[in-house]
Amino acid sequence: MSGHPIVLRTPWYVGARATPRQDRFSDGQRAPAIQKYDRDDFVDSLLADPRASLRFDRRDRWTFTMPRKPGQGTTLRQRLSTRRTVTTGMRKLYQPAHQRFYAVTIELFCGAPGLPLPAPGPDPRVGFVVRRRVPILGGSLAARRALVRAAARELFGNPDDAADPDETLDEPTLDGALTAAGIDAGFKARHTALLGQVSVEYEIQGWYVDEDTGRGRWAPVPRAVLGPTPEPTDPPPDDLEPGPGTGVPPPGAGETELELPMWRVPTAAQDCERARNRSVWFGAVPTFSGDLDADGAPRFDEHATYVLQCVAHPHHVTPRPAYCPPDAVRSDYSRPYRVAAFFDPAGTAQRPVRITLPDLRALEGQVGSGTARPGVTVETPAGSQLPAPPFGAFPSKPAARPTGGAAELCSFSIELITIVAMFVLRLFLPVVILLFGLWWMLLLRFCWPRPTAVPALLTALGGGFGGLADGPRETLADVLGVDRADRDRVVDLLKAPTALGGLSALQRRELVNELAPDTPPAPPDPPPPLGRPTDPLC
Repeated sequence: MSGHPIVLRTPWYVGARATPRQDRFSDGQRAPAIQKYDRDDFVDSLLADPRASLRFDRRDRWTFTMPRKPGQGTTLRQRLSTRRTVTTGMRKLYQPAHQRFYAVTIELFCGAPGLPLPAPGPDPRVGFVVRRRVPILGGSLAARRALVRAAARELFGNPDDAADPDETLDEPTLDGALTAAGIDAGFKARHTALLGQVSVEYEIQGWYVDEDTGRGRWAPVPRAVLGPTPEPTDPPPDDLEPGPGTGVPPPGAGETELELPMWRVPTAAQDCERARNRSVWFGAVPTFSGDLDADGAPRFDEHATYVLQCVAHPHHVTPRPAYCPPDAVRSDYSRPYRVAAFFDPAGTAQRPVRITLPDLRALEGQVGSGTARPGVTVETPAGSQLPAPPFGAFPSKPAARPTGGAAELCSFSIELITIVAMFVLRLFLPVVILLFGLWWMLLLRFCWPRPTAVPALLTALGGGFGGLADGPRETLADVLGVDRADRDRVVDLLKAPTALGGLSALQRRELVNELAPDTPPAPPDPPPPLGRPTDPLC
């Protein structure tokens, strides 16, 4: 590889899955591929067979919310919520806490006619960089608002986008919505004048690390090393004022872009002897990082759009002839993606957690026998105890200063902490829901009360809440998570004209069905695996 350039192409099996089939000579096969896994030992699977990965489905698309007019919709969920979720074509990568892991792959060929496989010899150094694509919008504010509303209506089918036009004016949302969903020719034809009043440009930023301090930051990538742009954009009209830019200073002399390593898949993973010289490389895609910039902002967040680019550094002979290839050969950019937030609902659902509360009778027995031991030690520094006012009284000062004498060391049983925490949750959950009218929060909670009482409750709801007997009222209190002593007060609140947005009897039944299902919710279906095409060399 020292006498001719290196060529980076999409791995062969990715093109073999495409319809129609694509090979290394196709124009769209110059970008690295992102492969998905649901096990933390995915490297072992990749080394055994790089074709073995999981399919990206609808859950792997970036979503955002848009307003819905209150009271609209036919289902209970639509009536209880004033927002709706819109799914775009932008890819979303989850974090390891969501039981999802990703690898970036690329294949190397010789830059000679026919793109032959590399001959045995020293491998080049291969890595990849993660870059951030920041949109820069130009044009008037009114034109940008009109463009967002038009996209909401036509691209995402949201007739209620005018309910809160200021809220839908989100520049990252516009970037993800318009570029990820794709503005088709029909949309461009219908809004030619409007698109002519708005310019969308992109600044490509890399993560640059200061060699002296080790602190990193996002900075614009110099044009000399930028390589191919991740997405060509039409130049703005001559009379259109461009966007103001991000204002981020370029990297300094002591700052170097962070390049992550890649490794070559061993030849044992190939199907046959003719494919032994294939040079497929992989690297682990970071979806979270503990790195912070000087302002304390994390390196990755759920608001930015990222792309990957592979870089190969060939070995050169000494002295270096004039025909030697450049020091670095870069691929095209990968498909743009965004990183899911840590508490992303779709992500946390992929790794459910089950907690069993302590059995009070068993815990009491352990206390009586002397086998119970505290498991959490809490140390209170001296003079740092918060004073408690008399019961039923409020402090006379706006904020009482911490008081207390010597330091205190207490040990608590983890079961005790869990019991108190669950009691506080059950105590305040109905208060928050009833006080603020957040009825949709009920659908984030699933309980299974006595099975024999649920049919009676469904039957009684046919006449509304007013005719509930004691048994169904107790079941309703169980479903709402309130103490049974307060069931009459809860029923009175539900009988109010504004309760539950004026739900009909059928929708009230649907509410109970949602809150008290017959069986626990099943875990989400695992993503299906991708096919393993046969190597054409074999």
